[in-house]
Formats: sequence, C-alpha cells, structure tokens
Amino acid sequence: MLAINPAEAVTPPKPEETEIEILDNDELARLLREVRPTRSFPAILLAATTGMRRGEVLAVRWRDFDLDGAVLTVNQTVEETKAGLRVKTPKTKRSRRNITLPGLTVEALRRHRVRQLEERMKLGLGRDHDGLVHRPGGRAGAPAQPHQGIRPHRETGWAPVGHLSRPAS
Repeated sequence: MLAINPAEAVTPPKPEETEIEILDNDELARLLREVRPTRSFPAILLAATTGMRRGEVLAVRWRDFDLDGAVLTVNQTVEETKAGLRVKTPKTKRSRRNITLPGLTVEALRRHRVRQLEERMKLGLGRDHDGLVHRPGGRAGAPAQPHQGIRPHRETGWAPVGHLSRPAS
C-alpha cells in the first residue's frame, strides 16, 4: 500500500466550457418536419416545446401527464452513472415543476399514446398505464440512455448541437 496518493499532487483538468447553440425558428421547424415520421418525434417535440432537459424527457411517464389539462409534471430524470442508468428526482426544487403544454404537443402525445397501446396489444403485452413515454426503438422496460435517447441526427443527418441538433453543413 502507498503511504501517499500520487494523484493528489496533480491538478485535474477542467472540463471545457462550451456555449449551447440554440436552433433558430427556421431550423426548429425544419427539424420537426424531418423527424415527424420517426419514433423520436414525440420526444423531440416535447423537448422543443417545453425546454426540458434530455434526461427529463427520457424519464417522463404517462402518469406524469394530464393531457386534458395540458399539463406535465416533471418529477424525475435519467442519469448515466458508471453503474448504469439511474432514475432520480431532479437536483433542485425548481427542476421539479409543472409545465403547461401547447396544443400541438398534446395532440402529438395523444397520437403517440394510441400508437404505443396498439403496439403493446399486438405484442400481447396489455396496457401499461405508467410506462415510459419515450422508449428507444419502441422497446419496453428501462429508459433510453441520455446520450442515445433523443437522436435526430441518427435519423435525419442533423449534427448534434445542444440538447437537440443542427442541420449538418
């Protein structure tokens, strides 16, 4: 055993601070048009119309919505750890919040819910009242990994930027 820890003599590197690039209205409209036919559309629309973080979008369950009242309660998030995925409550009280949803988002979520239920019935899985809204590739079970869960660039060729994407140049 070492008497001292040699790593204590080294200053760890500081992570690079990068500016988040925000999509302008034209880029956002183009992104939503291009991902509309994909499985990622509901998650991308939810992120785009609410400003939710990727981990929050991936942790949303159907029971977190009041679609009739157009309200979403954000009360959990997904994080990736060395031990695997972990669903947890958000770090701050301000992160636990209710978000009013625009009509466009409510209607898209209703259609998505019907599609999910139809797929579950075809597979003989029955109803899943508080299951996850966004599942990678439609799989049942655990949430998507945050770095893989909302990937419009995989399906459209857009370059990843911020928590959404920017058109590849």
